[in-house]
Amino acid sequence: MNIFDSKTKFMSRERFLFLLGCILATAFLLFVFYKKTTQDLEKLLNENLTTIAYLGSLQVNGDLLKNIQNKDDIYKEEYKIISNKLIEIKKVSNDIYYIYTMRKTDDPFTVEFIVDAYNHLTIKNQDVNNNGKIDPEEEFSLPGDKYDTKNAPALMQGFDYPTADRKIT
Repeated sequence: MNIFDSKTKFMSRERFLFLLGCILATAFLLFVFYKKTTQDLEKLLNENLTTIAYLGSLQVNGDLLKNIQNKDDIYKEEYKIISNKLIEIKKVSNDIYYIYTMRKTDDPFTVEFIVDAYNHLTIKNQDVNNNGKIDPEEEFSLPGDKYDTKNAPALMQGFDYPTADRKIT
């Protein structure tokens, strides 16, 4: 049976095209609203993370950071103090997965880690899930480890003013 068959008069071609147009217009509007809402939520999350990073940076003692220069310093009391402070900051937001401090190096595209929040808690047992191997999520950076910032411009901007990655993952 043809829905446009003039004998059955189920639906005229004009009505069908009108209905199809309405469906397509509705789908288009839903897509536009979805994209706009997603952008707005990402912007809000970015602003929240930027604020948390800024307020968190005010709580980290820069004099203590100066005393942490290499991987052996992970056992220093200063390291534990800063690490515990970073853990407190992380608890403020479920949106934060990793939290650490870094410093600039002589290379404008390289920074080095200073304190990674959970290192002092797991240094003796890095295999947190006890599966007999160090999984990627169990790896952490040690003081002095280098990090290439060529693909992370917001990271370098963070040394000059509060910022967060624009792309939320």
